[in-house]
Amino acid sequence: MSEVNETQASPELIEQVRNEMSQSGLSQNDAAKQIDIKNTTISQWLRGIYPGDNDKVNEKVACWLSACAERRGSIASMPAPPAWVETPTAKKISATFSYAQMAGVMGIVYGGAGVGKTVTSKHYAKSYPNVWHVELMADAGGKLECAREICEVMGLTATGNASQLRRDIVSHAKGSLGLLIIDEAQFLKPLSLEMMRGIWRQAGIGVVLVGNEVVYAQLTGGQRAASFAQLFSRISKKQRLNKPLKGDVFKLADAWNVQGKKERDLLWNIANKNGALRSLTEVLRLASMYAADEVLSGKFINAAWQELGGMQ
Repeated sequence: MSEVNETQASPELIEQVRNEMSQSGLSQNDAAKQIDIKNTTISQWLRGIYPGDNDKVNEKVACWLSACAERRGSIASMPAPPAWVETPTAKKISATFSYAQMAGVMGIVYGGAGVGKTVTSKHYAKSYPNVWHVELMADAGGKLECAREICEVMGLTATGNASQLRRDIVSHAKGSLGLLIIDEAQFLKPLSLEMMRGIWRQAGIGVVLVGNEVVYAQLTGGQRAASFAQLFSRISKKQRLNKPLKGDVFKLADAWNVQGKKERDLLWNIANKNGALRSLTEVLRLASMYAADEVLSGKFINAAWQELGGMQ
């Protein structure tokens, strides 16, 4: 690298940044966020007119470029997981989505973590028109926040109060023969759950709540049971998923070309631990990296499981 004048951007670094942005499909704003500088700073720096401390920017840029190269090398050496594996559990989840969309009813998919609820929800949403998959965070359980999340997924402008947004959602979805999937639905507050019923009733679309056991418990247990009796009575399809099935594990084993009985039994053991199929996929991915061109044996699976903390 050529010596950089304290008051100037490095032409060599500028060219490298432009190449990295082009190769990775990054916008200028994306690159600025990754480098940890302001968008206005990188804009001026790329044009060679930044009036601030160019040495500091050059240093941050060089560090980022090095990290990009290292990350690209790591990604290249790590096998990608299968794009989609239709496990028996995934079939059950998809069947609930399909029925709710076809019949225009409400449904619920609930149970343990790591059995494929979210990945199946995303796959179904990509596979059919007018399916909106909304993955909630803990801070989006209120009516307004939830309505904004739905609007964003539907491509609507999320301005106005919760009632206005609900009307916009209904107007957009009505007559679409669509399906609204609310993932991580355990975060929904009571009034948000009622809003889901209102959207279903007014828009005439399918609505499926997806989440952990809390989703079901808050509809049926304690003092809320009476309050949600009307909502619960509207739920036509209820699918509970306790833990992975052996068929799920063996489908994943087939996808990763793990054929040995001992190895498949080991995978079944791992799948019954915390994290279930999600953890199993990570173990298989790391084990495949260790195995390289060798057969994916128990030696590599155990090593990956230990590395990921599963054997502690």
